[in-house]
Amino acid sequence: MRNIISANMLEKPSANFTDDIMSKLGIAAQPVKYEPVISKNGWYFISFLVIGILYLVVSGSGNVPEIPVAQQIDNTLHEGIKNLSNLFESSALMLISLATCTVFILVYLDSIYRQSKLRTT
Repeated sequence: MRNIISANMLEKPSANFTDDIMSKLGIAAQPVKYEPVISKNGWYFISFLVIGILYLVVSGSGNVPEIPVAQQIDNTLHEGIKNLSNLFESSALMLISLATCTVFILVYLDSIYRQSKLRTT
């Protein structure tokens, strides 16, 4: 009974049903163009900015003015750099770095895969 009802009651659209409707409406299928949120020049600028800030933080200056707030900031920076250098000696940082790099690589490979899928459709 189920086979008889399903065979006679349901209509199946033709293979190019969507294309026929779209052509009748006058809407052409437009390909999706991948456009990154941050351009290549934007990434260069961000990289330059981060490297510049890291250089300034790590290099530091030996001539700190005799202002109490500046002395406190200098002491805090030196303490932070010392703690950061202690971090580089531990194996935990290696694991964290490896995990972070793995996530970045996987996200990059996913974006390449999605771009290739957009080009083929």
